[in-house]
Amino acid sequence: WISEKNPGYPFLVAPFQMLGILRVAPLFYGALGALGLFFGARRWLGRWGGTWAVVLFCSSGAALAFAWRATMPTFTDASLIAAGAGALLWAMLATEVTVRRRTVIGLLGFVSMEAAVLVRYTNVVILAVAVLAVLLVFRRAALPRRAVGWWLGSVAALVAGMLVFDQLAYGSPLKTGYSSGEITFSLASVIPNLQHLPAPLTSSMPMLLLALGALGWMAVRAMSSRGRGSQPEQQARYRRDAVVGAVVLARRPRQARDESGSPGPVADGPEIVAPAEEGTLDPLSGGDGEPGNGETADEDADLEVTAP
Repeated sequence: WISEKNPGYPFLVAPFQMLGILRVAPLFYGALGALGLFFGARRWLGRWGGTWAVVLFCSSGAALAFAWRATMPTFTDASLIAAGAGALLWAMLATEVTVRRRTVIGLLGFVSMEAAVLVRYTNVVILAVAVLAVLLVFRRAALPRRAVGWWLGSVAALVAGMLVFDQLAYGSPLKTGYSSGEITFSLASVIPNLQHLPAPLTSSMPMLLLALGALGWMAVRAMSSRGRGSQPEQQARYRRDAVVGAVVLARRPRQARDESGSPGPVADGPEIVAPAEEGTLDPLSGGDGEPGNGETADEDADLEVTAP
């Protein structure tokens, strides 16, 4: 079955079910996320930056709650975002490395974030932030246009693939599994979201307050470095830190919506919108039992599934 929120998740876990190790799927993608975070944060923050990033990622409440649940995509799409963000951060900052290597690592980062979009369509907001960041700073990062062309080409391929998939699964390239009005994009939603999200976001992720304080400190440091006659290299490093911190925090509102719910209308009923064809592999059937044993998924899972 294809859920409204995670149409691409069955394709990511199908190889693991075929091998009889469905439970390994979220752990595998979690390992990719930790790998990307380690090298990206180490390049940005120094020797211990990568270690602390991985520790905080793996010890978060969401990771502890969802990493063991093979039929839920929540940990997997977060891990794909972490892997992609870390790889892209490394590619942007590793100015002493060859352009080809930076291009390949950055491309893998974009592919990882694109896979997260296939898992959950609302992750397109994070992908858009990454594209905007690359377009704004690729010259300062000493990246040629052809590297950016490869990265944006992969995004274009994702868009084309999603249009084809939506046509096949939902009957129109511009339709998704979400009910009409469940997901909306308008300026009128900005104020209600700003009123609704801060409280549940800070209660679920109190480290956000520390992150906001650090971002403010980096911004002040970058601005004050000009007035006190700092070296040009130091000023550039301060500006880089402030920009990277802002880009990282720009992803939080989308995650907050997934974790705390939307203030807008929510459709009733199950999330199933398109059944798998008879005889095809259904990686998500089985719930807490063995794959394909006919049981249903967890009652509080992010998607409902039924054995074909």
